[in-house]
Formats: sequence, structure tokens, C-alpha cells
Amino acid sequence: IFRTNSVKWEDKSKGLCHPIGHALCPLFSMMCHSCVNNTRYTQTMAGEMIVRAAKHIPKGEEITTQYRGPNTGNILRRPDFPANWLFSCDCPRCTDPTELGTMASTMICAGCQEPCLLPASSALDSVWRCTNCQTEETHKNV
Repeated sequence: IFRTNSVKWEDKSKGLCHPIGHALCPLFSMMCHSCVNNTRYTQTMAGEMIVRAAKHIPKGEEITTQYRGPNTGNILRRPDFPANWLFSCDCPRCTDPTELGTMASTMICAGCQEPCLLPASSALDSVWRCTNCQTEETHKNV
């Protein structure tokens, strides 16, 4: 329970990003994950967790947060979900090979030397296919 529901905790008195361990915040741990989340959270100097809406959240929409930072592409980010939180993310970003047009995981194709190599599907072990020359690579080779 602690492993899948805790959050990295930081000592804010020692500056930004000084991790000191993990904490279990009961209300925060009830929030579901989405890589396209609608909230942001922060920890205060007083040791409180504050969650704020990042956009208008219509009545009935699930309130979500990010369990994993957004700065890495699917190829690096997605394997963390089953390993650390025991689920596979199926949010709009994770199910789109272009990652909502960001092309964050796009690789240079060995065939045409263009940055056009994308996963052919959202499966973690998907074949990667060049959108320019149709060259294919296995996930393991990528």
C-alpha cells in the first residue's frame, strides 16, 4: 500500500528538490493518474500538500494528477507505471504514438536518417515504424 500510494517528500527548508523520503497523504493518494492531468500539486514549507486545478474541471470530470513527471517521452515514462504503481496508463498521451503531437519519443530512422521513427501502436513492446520510409525496428532495438 505504501509503495503504490506514497509521494516523494522534500525538505523545502534546504532549497528546491531536496528529497528526504516518501509520505502517505491519505486524500492525495485517492487521486488517479493521468499524463494529461487537470491538477498540480506542491508541498509547502509547513509540510502540507496543496493540490490546485491546472484548468477548469467541469462537474463530473475525474480529478487527476501526474504520478510521473511529463518531461520524458513514452518510451521512458510508461514502463514506470506497471513497475511502480501496478497499472498501465491509457491516457490520451500514452495511447497516441505522437504523444499528442509533441513527438517526444520520436527517434531517427536508420533507413532514411530522418526523425520519423514512432511506435506503431501504444503497446509497450510495439514495433517502431518510420512514417517516411516504412522501415521497422523492434522495441528492443530502439
